Amino acid sequence: MTKRIKTAGRWDPKAWPVYFIASDIDSLERAHLVHDHLLAAVNEIVKPADVVTIEKFIAGGRNVLIDSGIFWLSTQHAKAHGISMDEALALAPDEIDGFAELEAKYLRLIGQFGSKAWGYIEIDQGGRDNKIKTRARLEAMGLRPIPVYHPFNDGWDYFDHLAKRYDRICFGNIVQADNATRKRLLATAGSGAGDIRTSGFTRWACAHQSTWQHGR
Repeated sequence: MTKRIKTAGRWDPKAWPVYFIASDIDSLERAHLVHDHLLAAVNEIVKPADVVTIEKFIAGGRNVLIDSGIFWLSTQHAKAHGISMDEALALAPDEIDGFAELEAKYLRLIGQFGSKAWGYIEIDQGGRDNKIKTRARLEAMGLRPIPVYHPFNDGWDYFDHLAKRYDRICFGNIVQADNATRKRLLATAGSGAGDIRTSGFTRWACAHQSTWQHGR
């Protein structure tokens, strides 16, 4: 079996299941008092004080997962241009408003927190081909983001492509799917493995390689 790429972060693959609270920084300030796993999106880290707060979470032993903010970016673009969020998410990076600015902020924050966070999610704008190009560029910079698989758009062959290459991946943009659909997606991903492990099912579900390591 080909050795999988190890995504960045101080995560423990044996610590499952885990559930992340995702919210704005002020809300996470309250949540971290009672919960160890926090998800902060790049677009929610607005003020210098927010950066200090993320640093405090990490220093205090909290597990912080950093989201790229693409869900927010594509939602804003969709509203501004009268299209659906799915249509906006499928646009190439150079076709969506504010991409360059968000990417620059992402790179700055990942440079500061990437090795200390639980992990960070790739910049998943523009469909599978653009995700592959963007991820290759990030990896050439020495970054190791968690790849994103969009089950409604990418096709199962792309899941196989990612599962063979990475130690964990994210299922993305399934927040509007009902529970039955979510279960079917995970069952398909884990067929033959006998073990499904996820980090939650709001915007993200992250699956460890044990989900698919026995093949499909």
